[in-house]
Amino acid sequence: MRKIIPIFFTVCCLFSCTPQHEEECPIVVEGWIENGRPPVIMLHQAIGMNEGWESIEECMSQKLIVWGKVSLSSPDTTVVLTGQLDKNYLLNYRYSTPYIFGQSGREYDIEVEARGQKVCAHTSIPSVVPLDSVVVKVDQEPYVNVTAYWTDLDSEDDYYVLFYRFKGQMEYVACGFGTVSDASAEQKVLSTLVYKNPGSLIDTKNEMMWFKRDDTVTLKIAHVDQAGYEFWQSFQNSVSSRIPVFNSTPQNGLKSNVIGGFGYWCGMGSSEHHLYLEKDTVLRF
Repeated sequence: MRKIIPIFFTVCCLFSCTPQHEEECPIVVEGWIENGRPPVIMLHQAIGMNEGWESIEECMSQKLIVWGKVSLSSPDTTVVLTGQLDKNYLLNYRYSTPYIFGQSGREYDIEVEARGQKVCAHTSIPSVVPLDSVVVKVDQEPYVNVTAYWTDLDSEDDYYVLFYRFKGQMEYVACGFGTVSDASAEQKVLSTLVYKNPGSLIDTKNEMMWFKRDDTVTLKIAHVDQAGYEFWQSFQNSVSSRIPVFNSTPQNGLKSNVIGGFGYWCGMGSSEHHLYLEKDTVLRF
């Protein structure tokens, strides 16, 4: 996986700090752990509203945290994660470990020490909830409407986030309007239209928002806890309401479960489904 969302770095991490006082800039965590996979954590400092950068590369060279200490704890072990360069990520330095793989039903805590600061976060991995089917309908050539359906669990207060990636890419991107709670379930069935990008629903159809007929994509449905859902929903609301970049800060409603800093640490019970979007078809799993 290249990334689920380092777009948080470029869209939603600006904060009131100054280049002269780097230590005052909060740490931003972007991390997740999925069932059957090792953790992925990326660290950087928040970007000051008055800072000017020639490019994202220049910005990352100053803000990316490559000498942090990241400890991951599960109920029976604690591991210090190893940092390494990885150009598959927009934030091209990640912390991980081959000694812990996510398991549904388990809890995971992280503690980060870097640049004189310490932050921590807690998450858990819910059970896996796969898709039941995906309906593809041609609406306006060559664009298609994609609707995902799945069966909610018997438990109360379940939350889901949908992600997608294109064939040949490693990058996962959050689907537009892809956060769903079981409060909207009808007879245990949940569904949502799958958009590439929230954009604006009044826009004419375009490649930024809509999938095309004959696209090949992988759709990931992630069962998350309430904190993960609240982060993704607030992130999505910031993007879809077109809040200016410099206003997309925690003070403007962006949720976080990172104590002492910003960002997210999200456990996901995830399931992937590979799709070929032929017109007027139903894909069942």
